[in-house]
Amino acid sequence: STIMTAFVRQGQHKLCAEFERKKLILQFDAIDHRLIKTFYDLNPTDDQVS
Repeated sequence: STIMTAFVRQGQHKLCAEFERKKLILQFDAIDHRLIKTFYDLNPTDDQVS
């Protein structure tokens, strides 16, 4: 029973860590999207884009 509890907790820890990692990635993707949109809203020239 103790071994099983430890095994489940270890699995939950891995899932929680993965969830937090994905949450951070999603936040960065949203920030990146907002920054890119703001840049293109400024109507840059082709030279400025490349």
